[in-house]
Amino acid sequence: MSTERKFDFIIVGQGLAGTVLSHQLIDKGYSVMVFENLKINSATRIAAGVFNPVTYRKLKMAEFADFLIPEVFSYYPKLEKELEASFFNPTSFLKVITDIEELNNWQIQCAVPANKPFMSDKVLNHNFENGIISPIGNGQVLQSGVVKLSLMLALWKNKLLALNSFQEGVFDYSKLVISDNEVIYDGITANKIVFCEGVGILENPWFSWLPMQQFKGEVLEISAPSLKLNRIINRGIFILPLENGNFKIGATHDWRNVDEKTTEEGKKELTDKLDNVLNVPYTVVGHSAGLRPASRDRRPYIGVHPEYKNLFVMNGLGSKGVIMAPWLAKSFIEGLTVNEWPKGFDIKRYLRFYNEQEQHEKN
Repeated sequence: MSTERKFDFIIVGQGLAGTVLSHQLIDKGYSVMVFENLKINSATRIAAGVFNPVTYRKLKMAEFADFLIPEVFSYYPKLEKELEASFFNPTSFLKVITDIEELNNWQIQCAVPANKPFMSDKVLNHNFENGIISPIGNGQVLQSGVVKLSLMLALWKNKLLALNSFQEGVFDYSKLVISDNEVIYDGITANKIVFCEGVGILENPWFSWLPMQQFKGEVLEISAPSLKLNRIINRGIFILPLENGNFKIGATHDWRNVDEKTTEEGKKELTDKLDNVLNVPYTVVGHSAGLRPASRDRRPYIGVHPEYKNLFVMNGLGSKGVIMAPWLAKSFIEGLTVNEWPKGFDIKRYLRFYNEQEQHEKN
């Protein structure tokens, strides 16, 4: 009797992209095997899971928020129901307004029709029992919230294990056998394979030509029992209420030191910014770092390999991953039938890099 196992899809990576894609594929009736090299400090597992439809630097609606946000509010509650858990917490954010110029800019942007669903023109004068330094007030970001990613990923992993659709360990590219109609890896056969491996894509022999940067994000956890804050606020950093008087603080964006080590510089950057907004004593009780991939144009990568028609990628979701993942996975699956994906996200936009790599290798 053959021990070979057959699936519709192999997915490499069970971060946010791999989790959402594998769930949506299974929901559509496909069989899936997920490989994951679990790391405690992977970007998804230390991420706060914060999502918001506003770009704080420009104080306006983030790109594509108008069609991404509806998918967020449709998808995550459905997954919660399936997993019989609570990890999706929609709540409005508060953006601490630092000066009159920023206040005027906020009010101008609130009047823009496209921004109105996401930015309230009511500025809140609330300092949470003097715990927050906010002399001018706080702008309200609507249709925002938090997804508890570590819980969501753990629950989905358990579901995959129950389906006998999960394997843990380093994916060895040299063991992948590619033919016209299928791929075979370590006794497992699949029609297609999708790489959702985050920064691991930089070592991927089939997709390393995609222009990908990685950056390190450091986050802190603090204990501040006297801080009566029940909302997420932002002033150069986010402050996310946890439990028992603890808060998550983040995040740095370091493009130079791309490792997963915490640094005193990162800690100081966060505490310096925290001191500008917090008006109560606190103690740092945790410090983590992880690497996150980002595409050259800050738009994710989805699509099929130029030569191998059963090799696919869904990667580079970046800091907007929680917002991007549901719509992107849905678009990926829809694109399979026509071999075409939304132009702004299809890897065809960087096909010249593949051609240049091929030419270089021939020479």
